[in-house]
Amino acid sequence: MNEQVTGKVISNPVTVGEICFFLIENSDEKFLVISRGMQSVKDNIFIKEGQLLKSSGMLIDIKNIHGILIPESSVIELKKSN
Repeated sequence: MNEQVTGKVISNPVTVGEICFFLIENSDEKFLVISRGMQSVKDNIFIKEGQLLKSSGMLIDIKNIHGILIPESSVIELKKSN
């Protein structure tokens, strides 16, 4: 089930192999964003700390960790924050 998240990127992406990780924060909580394959390459190039991000993917909720897995087919909207 795809869910939409919106938030400010609070850490630059880190790539390990074919997986990219970064954090976003909205008014309610923080999310660990995980992408893989070609999407991870795009995330590592285009996503920077301070941008506003809006995307959809599969939510991950394990204890106090909230995350979202972004599929390669996802559309990500980015805006620079002031």
